[in-house]
Amino acid sequence: MIIRSMENYFDRYITTWKEFNGTLPQTSWLGEEGQRLYVGEKDKEGYISWLPTKKDDITSFHSIEQKFNIRFNESVEQYYNSYYFFQIAGWIKEYNINLNPVIPESEPETFLQRLSNYIEEHNGENNYIPMGIESNGLVVVLNNISGEVCLEDFEAGRFESLGLRLDELILNLSFGN
Repeated sequence: MIIRSMENYFDRYITTWKEFNGTLPQTSWLGEEGQRLYVGEKDKEGYISWLPTKKDDITSFHSIEQKFNIRFNESVEQYYNSYYFFQIAGWIKEYNINLNPVIPESEPETFLQRLSNYIEEHNGENNYIPMGIESNGLVVVLNNISGEVCLEDFEAGRFESLGLRLDELILNLSFGN
């Protein structure tokens, strides 16, 4: 289940960050929309510590599904309804994966915009859901039918399956290659 994978990931992420930097994870100040995640005050460079927060408000995806004539794989809804956070990133094989953040006051609008842009770029096809990026420019997508995570090379028109569901990907992200 996604929420357990995220709990495990965040425990590992926070511990690793503290060991390396001596602080909680940090991000650049994003204004009021990140208020629920901020811990302390921003520093003189404009960075602030943050912690993931379990979502207490559930986002309904029904209207988005109707708009795009799609039924989301359950892992998409679980992902966007588990936690608010600024970052889930790490390595799988030789790939540096960065999954989309879920930021208070900007979801589901940000997801809707990403999805709309993605479907438009793919001539109305909605078999894949954009979930993040890979550091070499590949798009991290979820096969909406099988639930498998793939990397898309948009220019070459190719998809490479990572052989993992979203919960498995999150659980297996490592912090060093």
